[in-house]
Amino acid sequence: MQYDIAIIGGGLTGVAAARLAAERGFSVVHFAPAFAKDYRTSALMMPTVDFMLHAGLISDPHAFGTPLRKIRIIDATSRLLRAPEALFDSAEIEIEAFGYNFANCDLLDAFSQPSQHFDVKETMVEQIKQENGHYKISSQDGTSVSATMLVGADGKKSKVRDSL
Repeated sequence: MQYDIAIIGGGLTGVAAARLAAERGFSVVHFAPAFAKDYRTSALMMPTVDFMLHAGLISDPHAFGTPLRKIRIIDATSRLLRAPEALFDSAEIEIEAFGYNFANCDLLDAFSQPSQHFDVKETMVEQIKQENGHYKISSQDGTSVSATMLVGADGKKSKVRDSL
């Protein structure tokens, strides 16, 4: 099967990229193997929160995020002379927050709404080859697709990076 865009990786970046590309009219295949629920959190600064709002990925950061109103910088080096601790307060520059702390599982749920308009393959990518201006992708379950654009959102042990 031929797609405009193939996205490899089922985390926050991969799900957001697949949704936004599909909403903009591209044919998208998203390789996103199932994994355990992610109970970690992500502290995202306001430019990222603003992007998510404007892109329609989230509707209200207050609904499931905690505002980051203060940021403390601590010199954790073992040097003899260390920098003094500094505390920054968003109120000092008349903004509500520097950003928000979100539960990753809540962001993933938000990014997955509304109904997805792209093909999801819940399998690991086995091989990626570049041929004649297209990317040929085969997966562990035997799926084989072709795409004009390839997006690697598959983390530090990236199959995309290793293949290309």
